[in-house]
Amino acid sequence: MEDFTPEQLRSMFQKMLEITACAVCLETVSGPDVMLCVNEHMLCGSCREDLTNCPTCSQPFSAVKPQRLFAQVLETLPHCCRHENCPQQVIGDDDHETYCGWRPTQCKLCNTTVLGKDIYAHVSDKHPSRKIFTETLLPDRYMNFNSKMDLNSFSFFKVSGHTFWKKTAIHQCKGKPVLIHNYQYTPNGKPNCNIFIEIEFNSTETTFKSKIRFNTNPDTYDENVIIVPVFMLSDFMSDDRKALLYNTKVTFK
Repeated sequence: MEDFTPEQLRSMFQKMLEITACAVCLETVSGPDVMLCVNEHMLCGSCREDLTNCPTCSQPFSAVKPQRLFAQVLETLPHCCRHENCPQQVIGDDDHETYCGWRPTQCKLCNTTVLGKDIYAHVSDKHPSRKIFTETLLPDRYMNFNSKMDLNSFSFFKVSGHTFWKKTAIHQCKGKPVLIHNYQYTPNGKPNCNIFIEIEFNSTETTFKSKIRFNTNPDTYDENVIIVPVFMLSDFMSDDRKALLYNTKVTFK
């Protein structure tokens, strides 16, 4: 490669990008379902949806898939992030798109679709009566708690710039009620640290703790779970027996 000038290398690379451009979005074709028409024009699998013929030559699509070697070459080429309005160029197996702040996510309080980077502003503006947890040590309580209550609620956290949801529910496990906390990260950039979540129940005589390492992939939900048998919780009620008291602790390493 040292025999070529930077200008020649840049020209060759640009030509490769032009050859591998999608006929619809004009970016480097990407994704697992790259399509070819009978004249070998390429489209991203997502761009081909709802099309019956190639937009370049009006010919039908081919059932032939790009060979694996060619697919590997495509994976090494940069392409624009697939989330609308994000200017980031993505290369190879970069997981930027998984954590991209322009990625749509769902508000658990109203089911509205919001960009990941805007979810905190949305919750603050549209749900002002809901408490947003912002501290690394968070005292909390469930009012009028009992094992037969219909508990299925969401809480929103923004701690040290990281935003995530907690779902709290009571389920039956082998005929016995359990308190379940599920956590889900919201996309707004990939964390540069490990995050741990711990819940702690305290009484004058007993302490119960459970801690998980938070999987921050926004597509992960069931893995981020803390389960507590309800029969253990009677010792951690308030003095008037009307509220279950506990702490949530968020740490970073």
